[in-house]
Parts: sequence; structure tokens; C-alpha cells
Amino acid sequence: KGSLVMASQLINPGIPRIDEKDMDFSIVFLSDTHIGSSTFLEDAFKRFIRWMNGDYGDSEQEKIANNVKYLVVAGDIVDGIGVYPNQDKELIIKDIYEQYEEAARLFGEINDVQIIITPGNHDAGRLAEPQPAIPEEFAGDLYKLKNTEFISNPSMISLDGINVLIYHGRGFDDLAMTVKGMSHQQTDIIMKELLEKRHLAPIYGERTPLASEVEDHLVIEEVPDVFHTGHVHINSYKKYKGIHLINSGTFQSQTEFQKIYNIVPTCAQVPVLNQGSMKILKFT
Repeated sequence: KGSLVMASQLINPGIPRIDEKDMDFSIVFLSDTHIGSSTFLEDAFKRFIRWMNGDYGDSEQEKIANNVKYLVVAGDIVDGIGVYPNQDKELIIKDIYEQYEEAARLFGEINDVQIIITPGNHDAGRLAEPQPAIPEEFAGDLYKLKNTEFISNPSMISLDGINVLIYHGRGFDDLAMTVKGMSHQQTDIIMKELLEKRHLAPIYGERTPLASEVEDHLVIEEVPDVFHTGHVHINSYKKYKGIHLINSGTFQSQTEFQKIYNIVPTCAQVPVLNQGSMKILKFT
């Protein structure tokens, strides 16, 4: 009767292969520091800060540090307050303002590097995606740092011509829990799928809270040179069609929640895109 349409094939928008760009500087990728948590690895993070300032590591690591121009932080800077039941039992800083004050103290020790910060689901502000930048009313001391810039989650930025798509990664949960063959342990597979779908949260109505907006800001319109995520606390790196897929792990040791689900985080292992080549530096 002409009233029924049957689909025979599903075609993703897909992503084209891109040419690699030349870069004469380095970019450090960071996420999920969870400052304020009792499991925050403060000593390791301080070693990372010393490396950023050229005071830690061997001669090769020092050479990389001297070439770093940008530090990109993909959310969950602090552990937050009331994110999950009984979280207060796992906090050493139980005030959200004091958590951001401590974050400002630590990040404020980093010299001569532009720091770009996006929010995550543990940060203060709107939980639904897309998330506006962390509000200044909570992170006022971080805003006072002259070398920091706050942007939304997700965001596409250009770092001297290198286009970086930054997404904290809350949308990973839906795919890892509903799609066969996908898991939090292999985020590169999920990141490939998001690129092929050209959307950061392609499953609607599951765990990822999505804000009602006139425009869908989770659509991947431009093809990035780098796709940087966090959230799952597990490092991964792949190169897919010329795009660097990076998940930057965490500076938080295994939590009680992760023990229940047998999630083993990769702690204090920082990815650095060093003049186009990927390096993983360990500060454990």
C-alpha cells in the first residue's frame, strides 16, 4: 500500500582519511586528576609538574618538556561533591570550592605552557551534555591563572593549526554497556565508532544525560587531527585514518567502584604528542 518502508542497509556518515600535519611543538594530554579524592596520586602529579617545568626525568624527557606548548585537560579536574552515594567517605577535601583552590595551587606551579580545561561529569556545573565551561563562581582561583583557558565539553580547538576535538567521554558508557564487542578497556574501538557515526553520544535515552538544545553540539562536523578523551581512566592510543585517538588515563588510583567492576586504571601515564609522534611518559 506504500505505507511501509523497510531498511536493507545502514550507512554511517563515516570519516575521510586525512593527511598528517607538520608540527614543531608538543601537546600534553591530561584528564581525570580527581583532586580532592583520597585516591588522588598527589606525589605522582607533583612529579608530572616538575617534568613540565624541566626539573624531572632524563635528558630525552627534558628535551620533550622543553618543547611542550599546550596542556589539554579533558575534564574531571576535581572529584566533586555528591557525584555518587557516600562519596564523602572517599574525599580528603569535602568542599567543592576548596577542591578547585587546591587544583589552582597545583596547576599554578606549571610555567610557560598554555592550559586548556574542559569539564567532566565530576566537575561543578551542568551535568547534561554539552557542558558549558566550568563556572568561574566555583573555580575562581583557576580563572586567575594567566595561562589557563576554559572551554565547553565537547570542544573543537585549533592549536597552531592542529585541530583537537576534546570530549570527556561520558557517551562511552552507553556504547560499552549496550554494544557487543565494546568495553571501557578498549576506548579506541569506541572512539573509532563515534567518528564513523559523526556523533559523540549516538545512543539516546541511556546513561548519558543530554541537554535539549536548538542545535546538536555533539555532532562531529569537522574532522579533527586529534581526538582526545578521558572518563574511563584507562590509557589508549591508536591512529585511525590519520587521526590520533588519545585517552589520557588518570591520576587517581583504583576506587571502590572500580574494584566492584574489576576496572584497573592506568595511573600517572601521560600521553604527549611530540612533534607528531606519540610518547607515553610515566610518573608512577
